[in-house]
Amino acid sequence: MYHQREWIRLRSGKEFSRLLYPNPVCFLTALCDTGDVEREGHGSNEKKDDAREGGGEDYDDESIVQATVLGLDVAGCSRSPMTTPTKPSGTASPTKRPPARRSAMVLSWLSPANNDGRFMLSIKRSRYTAAILAPLRRGDDGCGGKPSFRTGIEFVLSVPVRGMERKVLEVGSVSGRFGSKFQKMRSSDDAADAASPAEAVPAEPSRMERGLMSNRQRKRHKMHRLAALGVEGLRPVPVGRYASAFGEEDLDDDDQFAVEGTVAHLRCMTRTVMGGCGETDGEEVTMTQSMSLTPNEGDGEEVGSGKRKRQHTDIGSPAGVGDNDSPEDDVIDETHFLLLADVVEAHVHPSYWDSDKLLFRPKSKEVAPYLTFFGSQTFGFVVAQT
Repeated sequence: MYHQREWIRLRSGKEFSRLLYPNPVCFLTALCDTGDVEREGHGSNEKKDDAREGGGEDYDDESIVQATVLGLDVAGCSRSPMTTPTKPSGTASPTKRPPARRSAMVLSWLSPANNDGRFMLSIKRSRYTAAILAPLRRGDDGCGGKPSFRTGIEFVLSVPVRGMERKVLEVGSVSGRFGSKFQKMRSSDDAADAASPAEAVPAEPSRMERGLMSNRQRKRHKMHRLAALGVEGLRPVPVGRYASAFGEEDLDDDDQFAVEGTVAHLRCMTRTVMGGCGETDGEEVTMTQSMSLTPNEGDGEEVGSGKRKRQHTDIGSPAGVGDNDSPEDDVIDETHFLLLADVVEAHVHPSYWDSDKLLFRPKSKEVAPYLTFFGSQTFGFVVAQT
């Protein structure tokens, strides 16, 4: 069994980038602080649509509804200090926020940007996860009155294998706004605390009823069932582990996590948000400036130490871009963010790592190939060399 073997912890940026060379489909998982409801969402004024987007194709439903779950607005989910002030009192002390909720989405629009672990990804602004990866800064008016975003947000990419296609599609078909997609994460408290479609499980329609439903109604019904029940078999595991012997007991509330059954885990950190104003390591940069961020050699994340070195940057305008004096110009289009992120830690199952050539591929035909995405709900496979 995969989980009975020790995983390989990769050490260099080159090895990190090699995991993304084949452009694998990934689960993107992150922690959502459900107590943070103080800011507007990126998509709160967006037109509701059924343009189903699964990180690159039309099998996701992240932009269908405005957030009503847990009293959140569209972006009522960000990582922030886990204490909030109580009402004034001579003896009152800060109270803890609710535990962070685990969020998952599917991502296929990503590509390595260099050979040192940096990559870029595209995400629709109205998606629920966009509020986690590109949270709005609080306490200022942004750039020229436009929104600006925090960086340094942690998330994890997990690479699924053949046999997990249905799980990938189901994760992509329901919005995180309805609640946790993780089957064991759902509890009676979720329903008690929020008026949402997840409060009751919609009954499975009869064959006659299904025949009278439109495609849109059938998709919406399926989405509500997934939101109520969670995705079957979707379980969180510690980063660098195929399966968890003790389930969620192996994870603390604020631990970053991967998806059970996947064969490569990449812990990542956002560096730049393009398509608006951004911030890198405490210094605000515009979209134009962010295109030329160059880290000084030797600086960066100190992986595994619990401490983070400051990443120094040289900020300037590249040739041909200096005339672009509108930092809010869209890099891709008006509905998408382009993010740069760094892999800061990576683990891969030994059956999928060629240590001689530093290649991410199955080492034998006996192990399941991992997934890429062709579009139209069609997957490709990276197989062992013949």
